[in-house]
Amino acid sequence: MSSTRRAGRPIVAVLVTSVLMLAGARFIGRVAASRAPAAGAGGDAATQQAAAVPDLTFYSTLGDASPPRGKGGAKGTGEAALRAAPGDIVPAEGIYVVQVAAGGDEARAKRVRDRLASKGYPAAVIQDEGGGLWRVRVGRWKDRGPAEAMAERIRKETGLQPWVLREGAR
Repeated sequence: MSSTRRAGRPIVAVLVTSVLMLAGARFIGRVAASRAPAAGAGGDAATQQAAAVPDLTFYSTLGDASPPRGKGGAKGTGEAALRAAPGDIVPAEGIYVVQVAAGGDEARAKRVRDRLASKGYPAAVIQDEGGGLWRVRVGRWKDRGPAEAMAERIRKETGLQPWVLREGAR
């Protein structure tokens, strides 16, 4: 009988320790919350405004996504993400992009980009090397499957007719 009591002691000790840690964490959280200034009381306006603005720096870490910034997005939104940066490793078989539109009208290309951005797609307008062609593109994928899935999703949600291109093939 004493061996079963000894076997149960570590389990009880772990349970008691867990309960104490949980209670301590809740107590510390309550104390910290009670010391924080209320939303309408105390603190200067700059501090309150900074607390209200969410930190969206993770978008730059993601690389091919850009934060939504209202109609049209930020200037140049997504273009850098759709072009290989110096030092980027592009597979020998290239990368896949979804091209939604291409033409000589910059204003039309930006309207298509805005339409896609309003639906949450990280679209970008890219000017051709020669300067006469404006392309609207979404994403960069190493494999064709995800690019095809994105093209189909855009087709269903917007009625546009995107196609998948392979770039950078050697």
